[in-house]
Amino acid sequence: MNNDYAYVFAIFFLTLGPLKTIPVFHALTYGSSRSYRLHLAIRSFVMSFALVLFIAFSASENLSKWHVGIDAVMIAGGLILFTTALRSITDLELVSLPERPTSSLPDGARPPWTGKPTLSPLVIPTIVTPAAVVAIIFFIARSAGDDAFRQAVLATIGGIMLLNLLGMLAASAIMRVIGVPILQVIGWVFSVLQAGLAIQAILEACRRLQIIP
Repeated sequence: MNNDYAYVFAIFFLTLGPLKTIPVFHALTYGSSRSYRLHLAIRSFVMSFALVLFIAFSASENLSKWHVGIDAVMIAGGLILFTTALRSITDLELVSLPERPTSSLPDGARPPWTGKPTLSPLVIPTIVTPAAVVAIIFFIARSAGDDAFRQAVLATIGGIMLLNLLGMLAASAIMRVIGVPILQVIGWVFSVLQAGLAIQAILEACRRLQIIP
């Protein structure tokens, strides 16, 4: 299962994907100028992409130094995935944005590279979630000795990050058509899938460790 590309895509789509990014970005930029939204989307994309690449390329070396096995990472990742999914499933509360913007920013306004709202809450924890960090570390470690799989993992990460950028750039249009409640329901459905994937990851690690048959 671990080298199943559909499984890799599903995990990264759930932990890094645009379903959670679009509503947060839209809420943070509601009533802001087009220039501000453009700069915030680009800066958030650049910072989050740099962060996931740093995690990916430093993961294997740190795991080796700390003597952390793949199964341990898999169980930790499964627990984090399940916890975040359970929170999303049980805490669902449909909300909607006000009909009129509550504030606006001038056309020349630009968000900072660090601090609010670029680094927090957009890059961390909205785009790069704790579960995403574990997923990146796990799949990169799992790809040791398999260059084709490693390239596929990196390509999947890159593709998901591009989806985030496109989602942020089109957030206003998407939210006008879909709306916050519908997007929340879609995210809730995917959270159920995420919980299932988390349990499957834990069970597989336990089988590998011969804890269960």
